[in-house]
Amino acid sequence: MPSAASPFGHGTKPLTNAGRFRAARVGTWRIVYLVDEHAGVVRVETIGPRGQVYRDL
Repeated sequence: MPSAASPFGHGTKPLTNAGRFRAARVGTWRIVYLVDEHAGVVRVETIGPRGQVYRDL
């Protein structure tokens, strides 16, 4: 599971065809987020059930 200290950790992946978005899996839920390493910020874009969360990107 990702954390603010390690947003690129185990259980995360970059999304294809979705710019710089990354996704983390937490059970059947997905967290879609962006990482701004320069500013030290992780911005959560959306959280939702797998399959539905990617439709709005």
